[in-house]
Amino acid sequence: MHNEIKQVFELTEKILSAAKLHDWEKVEALQRLREQLTTKAESLPTPEDESVSQRIREMITAIQEMDARIAPLLLKQKNSLIEETLQNNKGRKMNKAYQNNK
Repeated sequence: MHNEIKQVFELTEKILSAAKLHDWEKVEALQRLREQLTTKAESLPTPEDESVSQRIREMITAIQEMDARIAPLLLKQKNSLIEETLQNNKGRKMNKAYQNNK
């Protein structure tokens, strides 16, 4: 479990970096990998060694903190895409209206 959580932590760092650079394709690919690893980690038994469990808790906390920093970046991108789509739809409607009034 420790190795899987460590990989999730590392992927989350990469996702945060890619999001800061607006590399949304990379964010999406990394997020898919992260989801797979998270699912795998959830199915593994909890370590009995307290020091390993503590390290896992610390990594999970750090992952949650990074997620809190990633979320606003994703929301901003989502809103940008919505605005772009609305503008494209408006342009198509205007073009269609123009074509119909010729």
